[in-house]
Amino acid sequence: MMGAAGGEYHPPHPNEVNQYVHVHVEDVDRHFDHAKQFGARIVKPPNNMPFGERQYVAEDLAGHRWVFSQSIADLAPEKWGATTPQSKK
Repeated sequence: MMGAAGGEYHPPHPNEVNQYVHVHVEDVDRHFDHAKQFGARIVKPPNNMPFGERQYVAEDLAGHRWVFSQSIADLAPEKWGATTPQSKK
């Protein structure tokens, strides 16, 4: 997923996130252990998210954020507070 502050893409400034890479992996805990072993800068350790994913966030040397995610449950959006076009009717 890509996003832009002010409509322009640029390398992030310290403490700023304007884009991130979202990568689906088979085993997020094993991936996390491997990344940590090789010196990855961990921003958020593995955590179960309310929308059925287990994720962790790392930052590369240029300051870009990487979200590594594993599906752990198949939940309807309404179960975790999201809205869909049908639920707005």
